[in-house]
Amino acid sequence: MQRLMRFAVSMKGNNMSRQPSHSLCLNYSRHPLYSIYWNMKTRCYNASEHNFPYYQGKGIKLCDEWLASVRSFYDWAISNGWKKGLSIDRIDSNKNYCPENCCFITTSENSRKRILERGFPPGPGRNRKFNDDIICGIRKLLLDGIEGATIARKFNVSNKTVYKIRDKKIYIDVLG
Repeated sequence: MQRLMRFAVSMKGNNMSRQPSHSLCLNYSRHPLYSIYWNMKTRCYNASEHNFPYYQGKGIKLCDEWLASVRSFYDWAISNGWKKGLSIDRIDSNKNYCPENCCFITTSENSRKRILERGFPPGPGRNRKFNDDIICGIRKLLLDGIEGATIARKFNVSNKTVYKIRDKKIYIDVLG
């Protein structure tokens, strides 16, 4: 990856001077947009990413322009309404990250959208990552003596979540 620019070089008369490219940004890697960029890239190109089925597994990629340059993503974001606290959203979750398919929304809007798209209807006890069969399967594996850490890796959750399922502190409505 190209070395990130610390400063934008601007021309003032015949004099070259270094100025920050944005009031929030002297170094891209410290700017919140860089985290958004890095996370998009990770979701799309890192096979060990826990969101694999929803991004790389569906063939989701960054457009060539953004993949080639963090600066092009940064410029697009600033000119398209990014503000601190907003997260990027793909308008059509089956299409790539690109200017025509992305916008910025709050993280709570993004979470709500993700829950609905993955087939978990909202409501008490229904904002769940697993269906009832998986919850019963986790409980059965625990009863069969399989270690919680092994189960956690298999289902891509924390050990704490596995033990909360076992102790019926979460998913209490699921029998089994």
